[in-house]
Amino acid sequence: MDSFIYALVLVPSLRELLPRSGIAATKGNIGYYGGLLFALFLCGWGLAFLSGVPSATSLAAFER
Repeated sequence: MDSFIYALVLVPSLRELLPRSGIAATKGNIGYYGGLLFALFLCGWGLAFLSGVPSATSLAAFER
């Protein structure tokens, strides 16, 4: 669910943020930087899973 919401707001937010950082908001740049940011998001998600620290979602799933 988190990644779906992230994907929904990725293009509009990059369309606004890239020009502010001096990068043209072309389809190619949005795709490149969007892919890079999404990959970092997934790496962080995976590392959080491997660390063994339970998240609120996993705690709710195993609630007694």
